Amino acid sequence: MTQLRLFQSLVVLSMFTYIGWFFLPYLNVEVDQEVRNLLRANGWGGSPLFSQSWFYGFVFIFRVVTAISLFFLLSWGRWLLAFFFAIDFLSIVFGGVVVLLPLDLLVLVVLSMLDAAVITMSFSGPVGSAFKAMRRMQKMAGPRQGL
Repeated sequence: MTQLRLFQSLVVLSMFTYIGWFFLPYLNVEVDQEVRNLLRANGWGGSPLFSQSWFYGFVFIFRVVTAISLFFLLSWGRWLLAFFFAIDFLSIVFGGVVVLLPLDLLVLVVLSMLDAAVITMSFSGPVGSAFKAMRRMQKMAGPRQGL
């Protein structure tokens, strides 16, 4: 498997892992009442932005669009993912108390590692060169002419 195919596979794996994590709360995992009460404390003391459902909907759409752009080697996708990755870590400071089930934590750690691998590959080696080549081809094609 070439590094480019490995990169695209990691992008797809990351996207589907994120989609699975996003819908994980709807699985209705059985937890006792004490754990449920603790989980309700998630986000306590944090920015109200992080408790809004529209915010997570926006992040979901953003992640899917970014993954599609990375799969097709669109240069702005790697910058967007790197920006999102940095903002995601900075948001920990403003998110308040974090209470997670072990499965949530496991998936988030895997997602962080996948994102780090995708970002690293997209800026270096043969994959980074493929992004640059794609960008040159897009510049050479020039703006599209209207009908």
